[in-house]
Amino acid sequence: MSQQKQEERKKRDRRLYEKGAVFESIFNESKDFSKDEFYQLITFLNIKETVNQKIQKIIEKREQVEKQNTENQEGENDTEE
Repeated sequence: MSQQKQEERKKRDRRLYEKGAVFESIFNESKDFSKDEFYQLITFLNIKETVNQKIQKIIEKREQVEKQNTENQEGENDTEE
């Protein structure tokens, strides 16, 4: 159980490092931001709404692709039989 938690923590840490690195590569000037300044930036209302809309579009597109892949696999299985 503790090994599982440790693995989950490693995955989370890696995800946070990667996303933080992407953010800094896009917004170079933000490197010296304090935690509070960074939070103010990412929770700025207009940005938050825009980003949430984009996230929803990405999720919807991903779901459509997954659905299409599933349908294609089912169609391939039907033709094999």
